[in-house]
Amino acid sequence: MKDVYEIDLKNQLKSFRKGFELLGFSTSVILIVAVLIDNNLIEAFGIGLLFFIPFAVLFAFPIHLQYFEENRNMKLRVDKTLKEIEITKNEIVYKYNFEEIRTERYLYRKGYRPTPVDNYGYVKIIAPENKIFIITSLMADLHNFPLKINYTKRQSIFLEKEFTEAEIKQNKEDKINRYESSFDKLSDSQLTQKLQHREKYEKEAIEATERIITKRKNKTDAQES
Repeated sequence: MKDVYEIDLKNQLKSFRKGFELLGFSTSVILIVAVLIDNNLIEAFGIGLLFFIPFAVLFAFPIHLQYFEENRNMKLRVDKTLKEIEITKNEIVYKYNFEEIRTERYLYRKGYRPTPVDNYGYVKIIAPENKIFIITSLMADLHNFPLKINYTKRQSIFLEKEFTEAEIKQNKEDKINRYESSFDKLSDSQLTQKLQHREKYEKEAIEATERIITKRKNKTDAQES
C-alpha cells in the first residue's frame, strides 16, 4: 500500500500553527491590558490584529507562497513494503528504490523568541544523477517524515534555486570569460606570477590565466612559422 503526500489543508495549517499561537498570545495580552485600562475590548482586538497580521505576513507569507508554488503540481507516493518511492512533478513520474536516494532536512533555526515560521521547512530528496526534489512542510510532517532522514540542518528556510549541470558549467564559463577580459592586458610575467601563487586565486581565475598564456604562445608559434 502506498502512502500519498501532497499539499493539503492539514499540513498548511500545521505549518502556520506557531502563527496562530502568536496571534492568540498577542491578542490576549492586548485584551488584558485593555480591560485594565479602559475596557474597550473591540478596539483592543482590532489593534491586536493590526499588530499581528503585518508581522505574520512579513515572516510567513513569502515562505508559504514559495512552498506552495514548489509543490502545487507534485505528489509523493511511498511504498514501505516494496521500499520504493514515486514522485510526480508536472505530470512527469519518477520512481526510485529507497537505497537509490538520500534525504536532507532543513528546519528553521532555533531562537529564543517564537516566530510564525517555526514550523516551516523542507526535505530535499536527492536521487541518481543529482536529481533533486523538494518536499515542503505543506505536503508532509517533517518530524514524522515517511523516509529516513540522512541529514538535518537548521538555517534560513527560503528555497534556493537548484542549478542544473548545464547551468553550473555555463556560470563557470562566464566567470572564466570575465577573468580573461580582465587579465588580457597583463604582461606575460604578471600572468606567470599568478600561476606561481595560484593558491591566492579562484580556480576560474587560474584557468583564465592559463588560457591567455596558451593563446599568446600559439599566436607566437604561428608567427614564427
